[in-house]
Amino acid sequence: MNWKVKFERELYDELYQYLFKFSPSENGCFILANHIGNILFVTDIVYPKKREWLDIGEDICIPASIYLSYAVNKADSENKSLIFVHSHPRDFHPSIFSDIDVISNKKMFENLTELVDTPLSSLVFSKKGIHGTVYWGSVNYDISDYSIIGRTMDFHLDVNLEGKAIDEDELNRQLLFMKKSGVQNLTNLNIAIVGLGGIGSPLAVMLAKMGVLKMTFFDGDKVEIHNLPRIHGASRSSIGQYKAVVVKDFIESFSRATIGIKLKMISDADELMGYDFIFGCVDNHTARDIMNRASYTYAIPYVDSACAIPLNEIGNVEQSVVALNTVMPSSACLWCSQTLNAIQIMEESLSEEELEQRRIDGYILDVDEAPSVICLTSAVASMAINRMLNLLGVYSDEYPDRVIFDFDSTLLNESNFDKSEKCRCTLDNAFKR
Repeated sequence: MNWKVKFERELYDELYQYLFKFSPSENGCFILANHIGNILFVTDIVYPKKREWLDIGEDICIPASIYLSYAVNKADSENKSLIFVHSHPRDFHPSIFSDIDVISNKKMFENLTELVDTPLSSLVFSKKGIHGTVYWGSVNYDISDYSIIGRTMDFHLDVNLEGKAIDEDELNRQLLFMKKSGVQNLTNLNIAIVGLGGIGSPLAVMLAKMGVLKMTFFDGDKVEIHNLPRIHGASRSSIGQYKAVVVKDFIESFSRATIGIKLKMISDADELMGYDFIFGCVDNHTARDIMNRASYTYAIPYVDSACAIPLNEIGNVEQSVVALNTVMPSSACLWCSQTLNAIQIMEESLSEEELEQRRIDGYILDVDEAPSVICLTSAVASMAINRMLNLLGVYSDEYPDRVIFDFDSTLLNESNFDKSEKCRCTLDNAFKR
């Protein structure tokens, strides 16, 4: 089992500046983290005082017992994980733990495991990146990656791991646009796509063509004849097959991506815990609520996409609308922006008998089949991927929380929303102190 470590941007910048403050000498401190599953969410820096170092210098950084005791008590009282982090600031310093570090980590973990009922960890920051380990249940675990999340997200593999190889011949034009670091991020992200219909299928295909190598599809629906004009990779022989399987097979015909399949709609936020990015491509508010909850609970960037073609009384097109909503730990969630509808979520949970009774009682109106067209669904899929490039820092971080575009009138509406202090996204935030 590999672990993930996630930082808030502001706290990470503060920590990084402190660790390299006395370069070329080493420096270090304890930090605290919330722990959910196999993820550590860093929340606090516990700074030492000068007298609280047993030994510190160019090649050594050992905390004194007074500092160690204070950090342990703070972690225990707040039920948080304790992480010792130090720097290797010189070019000749190893990017991973030195032999002395390995011995020190072993001693520290064995001594502290009796005092703290949470995972313990040790990290080293070098000029080449971050390396770390987690000690939990008397076992050492590797850390796979580190995310720094604010308005954008930096994603770094542990320096002990090799990233997926980039086909520089195939992606040479994209490399000119995104640079190697940007493409490398794409190849190593683990992306969840919920809904593989008219929006989700072109989105998945485009991501694969951009070099994404790890995706999981969540969709339990099968291809019907009316889906053929919108699902990328589908043919008449696909009718009756699962949409997710059809799109997976099509992508594997040109890509070496590893694609997981979940032949059902998501039912719990925990199903999305281990992903680095979520794309929501559904018209179901219950699923949107679950993805929204996963975003702020596990600090996962989430881009929700939708499109609609409302008709007037005589059946003519009134609008051709696409909408994007972006959720980050520091931004408003879909409840804050009033995107989610509690009544619709309740109605989606009702049985067919209960729905019919509500129709009879006049609480639910019968809705005709919604119009849709591939140019509209593919357009919003493309917009969703471009929003991901905002979040990865390829584009500007000056993006709105919500974008609504009406192709019929070329009307663009961009909105930002305040994060509600009483919303669950604030109360249950992964980085809550």
